[in-house]
Amino acid sequence: MAKKSQSISVQDTTPDTETMRQIAQNNEPEYAEAYRTSYSKKTKKKNLRNAGIGWGLSVAATAYLWFRLIEASEEESW
Repeated sequence: MAKKSQSISVQDTTPDTETMRQIAQNNEPEYAEAYRTSYSKKTKKKNLRNAGIGWGLSVAATAYLWFRLIEASEEESW
């Protein structure tokens, strides 16, 4: 079975159903629930981190373009 392709910025916070089925069959129910909870927390952290990186890059790009625009307008006014 092929793995689902996931975007780098947003990941589904629920584990793969096939993986969960195998864990539930081979382990105690408490283990499966702990895995599900852990997976959810881990992917939420990744989503937050990736959103922060995207936000930081957009702020940096906006600042760069803004300063270049100011610099260009100052050169034209002389």
